[in-house]
Amino acid sequence: MKLEQVWKTLKGDKFAKYYVLRKVIRLFSRSQDDFHWNIYTDYYRGEMEQLAKEHTLLLQPADYVFRGQHLEKNNPAIKPLHPNWIALYETILQLKPRSVVEAGCGNGMHLHNLKVLSPEVMVTGLDRSSGQLEYLKELNPGLKDRIRIFDLTQPLPQDLSSSADICYSQAVIMHIKTDDLHMQALANMFTIATQQVVLMENWKHHHFMDDILSLHFRKLIPWDKIYLYYRLSKELQKPHIMVCSSVPLDYPILDNYDTLRNEVPVM
Repeated sequence: MKLEQVWKTLKGDKFAKYYVLRKVIRLFSRSQDDFHWNIYTDYYRGEMEQLAKEHTLLLQPADYVFRGQHLEKNNPAIKPLHPNWIALYETILQLKPRSVVEAGCGNGMHLHNLKVLSPEVMVTGLDRSSGQLEYLKELNPGLKDRIRIFDLTQPLPQDLSSSADICYSQAVIMHIKTDDLHMQALANMFTIATQQVVLMENWKHHHFMDDILSLHFRKLIPWDKIYLYYRLSKELQKPHIMVCSSVPLDYPILDNYDTLRNEVPVM
């Protein structure tokens, strides 16, 4: 019986179902990633149901406005965006890209919201899971021609090289823990982007700063120079995003990784 068929026969809570089946799968798999991607979508749907209780997931025009380099809630009738999402969208909008690629786009909510906030930006989504992309087509059918199934830990197709100004991820690379495959994923993101790579991750899961500098030293990042910065989240009052740029930017310089791990006070 195929894995997906076994999954459908299980009953009960989405999260419990996921963890029971994932534990069984790990007995027969070398994968040490935080999730088993072939069965992740049902779990992810459950996460979105929980998130929607307190936050707006899909923006409509004029729900939020980008003013003075910050996002402001403009529609009092809606729930607020999650603080992580606000910080991510603000950063991307401040950089004024013409095109963006999301690494691990899931159900496409970030692509949808960026398109609402900045309609002129060309958006593209990559995800390794056909289930996630089916979820995207269900939730955001207008994006169906802007998505592509691709495992970021595999060699990058030539047509994706230098295909966008910015490549970004939100809680994706931190979950890749099999061997050193997260390094391939990072290298691919830098090969996709010509201007910036924007990362919102759990900074304790990998040493992202050392990994990126190592890739650049080994010439696995095709940029002549690399500048590392961080952004403070206004809502969370802490450093929260890493911005890697091929050109200098007016952001605080990231010269100590503990800044992102919140072990050094930021003045």
